[in-house]
Amino acid sequence: MVSVALTNFDLSANILVASSAQPSAHPRKRNTNRAKPDEHGENASKAITTKEYTHLVPRTKRIRQEVLEGWEDASSTLLEQINFLLKNAKDDIVYTRRDARRAEHANAILLSATQRLERSLLHMKIPPTARPLHFNLDRLAERNEQVYREVVASRHSKLLLEEQIEMAQRLLEEDQKKLRQLEKNAQDWRGRWQSREKKQLHPLLRQPEDVEAVGDTADNIGLRVVSTPIDKPVLDTPDSDLVPLLEQLRRSLEAMQGNHTQVQGISEAMRDARAALDDVLFRHASARQYDGV
Repeated sequence: MVSVALTNFDLSANILVASSAQPSAHPRKRNTNRAKPDEHGENASKAITTKEYTHLVPRTKRIRQEVLEGWEDASSTLLEQINFLLKNAKDDIVYTRRDARRAEHANAILLSATQRLERSLLHMKIPPTARPLHFNLDRLAERNEQVYREVVASRHSKLLLEEQIEMAQRLLEEDQKKLRQLEKNAQDWRGRWQSREKKQLHPLLRQPEDVEAVGDTADNIGLRVVSTPIDKPVLDTPDSDLVPLLEQLRRSLEAMQGNHTQVQGISEAMRDARAALDDVLFRHASARQYDGV
């Protein structure tokens, strides 16, 4: 087993950051004219907070020697992409220096580090999964922009959903408040109606407690029973296909016969009632009223 430091963009950036963090060969002189802080702390200046930077740490992975021997050397295209990334990383660090002297000093240090790294990459094995596309700065920048747009869209969607949830919660609280008020009103009206029904019911509509309620059976309502049933042998047939149809016809005839039995005699009663009404009108109404009716 051997320890092999995988060469990738993280390791390259780590070397660049580590190189830029080296102390300067010409340290700045301390300003002796600065006012000394008071012993009691009255004139002591506030501590200047230094900005913390994130440093990349190289990752080491153990790979078998036989696996490592199967790896190929880096292609020229891959080396060009890596060198281009190193150059851009170096320029980003150098251009952030406001002082020209410090920028020149950082450029010299980073240039030496990147050149050493480029020389070591020429003799370094590259994993078979590494592709020039992984070190394509334009592709990486495009991918970062796409991810950024997706993150922004997701944040906006989250904000919209939160606003909709808050609005829905407010509407739900208002509806629940209205529902409680309606239930309270319904309960009040129910109580008022019951008390009013007990107090304002007409005496004629009040039934004594000892009166038994009349049922709705055939005997109570005077339902007439069919005296002459239908002759079933007339509807009998040996054809099995006609049996359901004839059975339905028999039930319909029985229903019609029962209805006719219930209304039997209504025509005579209506004729007698009409004659009695005509006699009353003829006796008590004027000729004009009688003709109008």
